[in-house]
Amino acid sequence: ASFEKKPFQIGGYAEFKHTNQSLNDNSLLAPLAVASKKFRLGTLELNADYSWEKSRLSGVLHSQWFDDDFGEQHSTDLYQGYLNHQFNDRLSIDLGKRTLRWGKGYAWNPVAFVERLKDPLDPDLSREGFVIASAEYIRSFDGDLKTLAFSPVVLPVNDDVNEDFGKHSSNFAAKLYMLYRDIDIDLLYRSNGSRPARLGVDFSANLATNFEVHGEWSHGEYTRAVLAGSKVVPQQGTANNVLLGMRYLNEMDTTYILEYYHNDEGYTDDEMKDYYQFISSLGTTQKQARTVSQSGYSLRQNMRDYLYLRVNQKEPFDILYLTPGVTLIYNLHDDSYSLSPDLVYTRIDNLELRLRATLLKGDTESEFGGKLTEAKLEFRVRYTF
Repeated sequence: ASFEKKPFQIGGYAEFKHTNQSLNDNSLLAPLAVASKKFRLGTLELNADYSWEKSRLSGVLHSQWFDDDFGEQHSTDLYQGYLNHQFNDRLSIDLGKRTLRWGKGYAWNPVAFVERLKDPLDPDLSREGFVIASAEYIRSFDGDLKTLAFSPVVLPVNDDVNEDFGKHSSNFAAKLYMLYRDIDIDLLYRSNGSRPARLGVDFSANLATNFEVHGEWSHGEYTRAVLAGSKVVPQQGTANNVLLGMRYLNEMDTTYILEYYHNDEGYTDDEMKDYYQFISSLGTTQKQARTVSQSGYSLRQNMRDYLYLRVNQKEPFDILYLTPGVTLIYNLHDDSYSLSPDLVYTRIDNLELRLRATLLKGDTESEFGGKLTEAKLEFRVRYTF
């Protein structure tokens, strides 16, 4: 009875986060927004599963409360809510709102064709899904090809469903998974619809028990907004986005995660210089500057080449329950970077304490050096139940 799965299960976490920020007085983006020097964020996330016979109903409810120097905000969203039915050992279907996890990358996923973007500083955070209909068919074999799984996905877009995915259309996507020897391989596809068509491939392989390598590649057309003079004009092109990475665990329980990300859809050095010059121009109004910024220039990691490094050490110097770490995100074009050391303490069961600092460095006309914030200190308490 101790190991028998119960028909109804509920869990989740409650979290409080307090952040102090040091503002960048030299930022060219100051006319676009007024930043708060401190803010508080409370989060309550509930996940539940109800199973009967060969069916399962799953849901994730995400509620947030935000408070800064300018007031309070709160929101509650259904991140996931879908029905899964297992016809047999090989075939299952999902209907409803679900978050998919396509790709092998830790910080970025060029092949995440039907997902919302993740935050490289907190890649494990929950993300809101889309309303989909999907299936999965699995076969196992003897030989070098051990497993084959096909997962088609239908994602509709209209005024009431998935309206933030793009223009109205019925979108089809699919993933073909293969376990060949000891290598995980995915072939991925998204049809032309709300967004341009994409195809891609990813892989993950263990070269040793403590050393893993992974990669992703995607190809497809894109349209982005580019500043031409004082106007924003659409520009079309073909993107080949690439991610290469590795994960290594040494004998001292130190984990290294290193990734290189190339984004063909990102802005070039010259395009970003034009943007900063436009923002700082005396003839540019605040409304014009904000419109241009929101067209795509203010997106996270909006340029073309980045390095990501995450290092964490489990219980250094035999200090139990303590895990220090550091995260570096480096822009290879403008030499700006974000450096985030952190400490995680887990002495009490189900309770996690985290202290994290973030330093943003670079020239005034650079991605990280030009942000409104130049440093911040964050303390987080999370209780999991």
